[in-house]
Amino acid sequence: MNNRDLKKLATLTLKNKDIDEKLAKFAISNLNRRELKLYLFFLKAAISKKTIFVRSNEILTKDLQSKIKKIFTDGDVEFSLDKNIDSGIVVVYNDTIINLTTKNYIKETINQIKNSL
Repeated sequence: MNNRDLKKLATLTLKNKDIDEKLAKFAISNLNRRELKLYLFFLKAAISKKTIFVRSNEILTKDLQSKIKKIFTDGDVEFSLDKNIDSGIVVVYNDTIINLTTKNYIKETINQIKNSL
């Protein structure tokens, strides 16, 4: 199989939010090692493309979680704790990182003040 076929197989394997077991078993039993590595690479990329990762220092309230889910309706939102974040949240959406932490806000404000002087 070529790269395009493997990418298509990985995309088909990931239907909605679930992995199709039949296609996954087909891939594991019929692909050689190189093809399987590429298939897993494309599958991981497809999962991360459909998943929005939200990291925060503390557990977010159900109300805040539902508001975030309403903003990002085109993917599955996954919440996790990250003790390295001081306060606020970090959202990773595809290749975009939205940093909504206090530390980042202060840093951006200082840079704006420096640039305006």
